[in-house]
Amino acid sequence: MAVTHSRWTEWGARDIHLMPGMISPRLDELLYVTDSDDGEFQASRAEPANGYTIKFTAGFTGAPNAHGIKVDPDSGEVTVLQGWETAPEPRLRTFIVTATATRDGGTATSYLRIYVHASTSFLWLSPSSLTVRQNAKNMRFSVLARFDDAVVGDISNWSPLNAPTSGELDFVRHISTNDPVLQWGPREGDSPSVIHVDPVTGDITNEGDPDAQVKVEVFYNLGNPLASAMVRGAPSWDTGVNLKFIKGNGGFASMFRDDMHNVLFLPEGFVDDAGGADRKLFDEYVSKIITTLTTNPHTRPFDLLAHKFNFFSAWVPSPEKGCTFLSEVYPREMVSGHRRGRNLELPRPPATPLPDSLGLPELIFTVGPPNLRHDPPGSPAGTDASGRVHNWQTLYGPVPTEARTADSYDTWLSRNDRTLVNERNTAFHIAIGYRPRIDRASMPSIDISAHPLRLHDDDLDKFLLHLRDDKGTPLSDEEMSPWAEGGKDEAMIVLLCRTNRNAGANVIRGTTGTTARYLCITLDDLSTVDYDERTDGNGCDLVPDPVPKDVGLGAWGTIAHELAHPFTLDDEYGGRVGVLSAKDLKDVKASNNVQERAALENASQQLVPKDVKWRWPRLHQAGVLADPSDDESAVRPVPGSTDRFLLTMAKGHGKAFADPEVDIVKLRKPHLTPKPKYSDRLRVVDVQGDQLTVVLVAGSQLDPTDFGGGDLVVAPVRGPDPDLQNDQLGDDLELMHKVVFDRINDTHNPLNAEADAAHNRACGAEPKTPTPASNFAPGTRPARPKLSYRLVGLYEGGHVLNCGVYHPTGQCMMNETTTFDAASKKRSITPFCSVCRYALVDEIDPHAHGVIDDEFYWDYPQ
Repeated sequence: MAVTHSRWTEWGARDIHLMPGMISPRLDELLYVTDSDDGEFQASRAEPANGYTIKFTAGFTGAPNAHGIKVDPDSGEVTVLQGWETAPEPRLRTFIVTATATRDGGTATSYLRIYVHASTSFLWLSPSSLTVRQNAKNMRFSVLARFDDAVVGDISNWSPLNAPTSGELDFVRHISTNDPVLQWGPREGDSPSVIHVDPVTGDITNEGDPDAQVKVEVFYNLGNPLASAMVRGAPSWDTGVNLKFIKGNGGFASMFRDDMHNVLFLPEGFVDDAGGADRKLFDEYVSKIITTLTTNPHTRPFDLLAHKFNFFSAWVPSPEKGCTFLSEVYPREMVSGHRRGRNLELPRPPATPLPDSLGLPELIFTVGPPNLRHDPPGSPAGTDASGRVHNWQTLYGPVPTEARTADSYDTWLSRNDRTLVNERNTAFHIAIGYRPRIDRASMPSIDISAHPLRLHDDDLDKFLLHLRDDKGTPLSDEEMSPWAEGGKDEAMIVLLCRTNRNAGANVIRGTTGTTARYLCITLDDLSTVDYDERTDGNGCDLVPDPVPKDVGLGAWGTIAHELAHPFTLDDEYGGRVGVLSAKDLKDVKASNNVQERAALENASQQLVPKDVKWRWPRLHQAGVLADPSDDESAVRPVPGSTDRFLLTMAKGHGKAFADPEVDIVKLRKPHLTPKPKYSDRLRVVDVQGDQLTVVLVAGSQLDPTDFGGGDLVVAPVRGPDPDLQNDQLGDDLELMHKVVFDRINDTHNPLNAEADAAHNRACGAEPKTPTPASNFAPGTRPARPKLSYRLVGLYEGGHVLNCGVYHPTGQCMMNETTTFDAASKKRSITPFCSVCRYALVDEIDPHAHGVIDDEFYWDYPQ
């Protein structure tokens, strides 16, 4: 019973901008805590009687009440007092609030940044207009502001995300009131239009007119309008859209077969323009990416499995080109008259003990990012005795000294013209990154999903349920759309986003669990975004990217990576420090390529490889059993025999077992996780088409009722046979070679540990990729594979955690989609590792096991 984790809600994680006379939301209503006994709960509901302590501390000198700022240590409320704007310098303009939750020795920490400004210069709604379909849920504008110090911030979180219940204070308010500082209109009944706005949350409702239009306004407590923008209606999400079959095995005729996987491509940020040019670009790009994925061996095994897929698209145009970009950017350069921006660096707390020099992420964490008014270009750093560094120490204490900040100061100052880019009005409202937040949830530079203020999962599902074939006929009267939540292809939806910014994600949707998903991919692998400043003061607008002529490595690698997720593969990279939550642990246990350390520890908490998931047998061949009829099983005794059996295979699967090398087989249940059931060994004595005759090997037994149609016949690769003729057979060879098993078992360390590291050493930082198998004394590493990172074993990192999770090899598509070669200075597609290939083939078409094992032979120690 201990606290294991804490997190902010989407609203709570965002930076909060305040002005004199304002009070922040109650932070304990925006923070959630996870306990090993009580699960997850809102921090405001933590019971001290049960041993919980939730405290909020402010990162400024004299806290919790100094510099015109008060922070409530129990609720987390931040109050900016009147008069702050006239206080003498140095003035506290930004600081960190740290939320600490403790119970029974367990501690979880979350951070939040607060900004304080004197006033606003401009406010505007983003995007500049918004399309709201009939009866759509969760549709709102964002509210952006330019403050007196030239900082551009998102103040949407001044409003509550949901209508507050009695006593809730999860919004920004004035000191003199408990009402939200922002109000919205027109309210229901204020206008003849069927479009109206919740006055508290800003949620927009279109009650039924696809052609309706209305101006939405935001006010300070119903004073004069601060900003306005147009809302335009559109048909409901259940207005059917026709599908287009692109490529595959059977198309509409085979899409409901259990063994077929249907991938649906949807356009995001592509428009209906003159001559249908953008639609043509979308169709061409989708066709190219499908061809690349299904024919190029660099993303094997998808090329071997192409016959198990159908690919479709549905055209849904957007009002505007491009894709929303949420993260804060700074202009790196001017290109073709446009500003080209990069993400502002993510802040990171300084290490303990304090280093001699703060890197840029640590400096931003400690003192905040610069702004144009107070940190103009050329501003000197000052010294410990005077100037900016001295002021920092006055506000934040002894950490930002002259010596510690010297290396990063100039780079820090160059970020003073950071900004936000206005959002786009697109079909599915997909957005890259997050609004600025100090406590990142994942990887804001590449994360991509539906905008948190737009597109409800129910509406996406409504759209998917009403898709039609290419003739306009509903897909089936008897079966639901394969892509709807609960459908067999509920995770096979790809949103192709019209941006060359590198991003990709596999996003959970719906309410039934974690299996319904949609994939978001972009067109290329750039790390920049182009934008122009508006002349009316309302921020900066995105400059849409051109659609590349060819499929970039980023898009190719991203779709291969993301399409692998529905077939039991998890992310193998780290990046986050923490522990597995209950939900994370469930996901890891269900995946074939990551494993939690706790499952691999002995009674002394030492790492041992005995229960490694991927100790699977190498397979010469494999095939699927098929019941010949409703009355006859795929596995049945030969009439009159007690040790011979007939095995009926799926069409075409029997031929591989006619190979003389495929002499000993086993029957196996499908799916690798949890550990599948195997039969005893059987000898193949005859192959007639897709029917095998097998006989029990000496000492083997078989109950034919244990296996049947849909189960597998597998032929493991064996070590040398002591006496084949007398059924004295070699051991099945596992993907993880014995020399690797022994080394991990002897040292209690993963393969990425140093050879001379202490046994069972503590986990360190996230390893660089490719990650060599360094845990071998000189001269003891197997000569094959030549590249040690292809050795199958245990390597640290996975499920976005640096520690506590392992993955099987030092290089894989599920870790990093592309690999940069320093010698050639070229980037190439990262292949799937041998374990992930094995898992994909096993899930999609086990008949391909023989091909991938032939290739794995060259990476297997001899």
